[in-house]
Amino acid sequence: MAHLFEPLQLRGVELSHRIVVSPMCQYSCLGNDGLATDWHLVHLGARAVGRAAAIIAEATAVTADGRISPVDLGLWSDAHVEPLRRALCFVEQQGAVPGIQLAHAGRKASTSEPWKGGRPISPQEGGWTPIMAPSPLPFADGYQVPRAMTASEIVSLIEAFVAAARRSECWSTRADRRRESRAPMRERPRAPRRRGARAAGRRSAALPPPAS
Repeated sequence: MAHLFEPLQLRGVELSHRIVVSPMCQYSCLGNDGLATDWHLVHLGARAVGRAAAIIAEATAVTADGRISPVDLGLWSDAHVEPLRRALCFVEQQGAVPGIQLAHAGRKASTSEPWKGGRPISPQEGGWTPIMAPSPLPFADGYQVPRAMTASEIVSLIEAFVAAARRSECWSTRADRRRESRAPMRERPRAPRRRGARAAGRRSAALPPPAS
């Protein structure tokens, strides 16, 4: 039986126990730019000091128009990396595993903060148009009607998720160890193979390093 304070191995990551802080939207960026602030350092860092095993940062938009609100966290450009690095490196220094929830709001995009009603907002109020979704159906009555994404836009959004995922590795020393483990098999020393023994693993191509 699993116990709350026992370590947990998740592929190449080991959690010291099984208490994990789930992502919580903070709506606390300044200047409509998606950059992390002191608020994020304190919010995430306090949970790490409290000795949670892993801290997952809030829903972080992979494109500017994929935010829920104008004050959402973003990771759609390299400029977003350093402000986030400050908060998540601190999390790691406390012995917690930093994580992040990459997101796109779809038909729920361009709304106000919950304490301002969480309602759809116009470009004049700091929102944007168009918003995009799989189909031209609004989230609810009174919400902006999204534009259905084309096939090429779907491909571009997938690429945006990939780019954000690579940026998200830039602050962690664990990323260096993961990249080493992804090195092509031909670069690793081969273990002697005994008759009847199964291969230790499949050949895999190395991922390119994160964007700088």
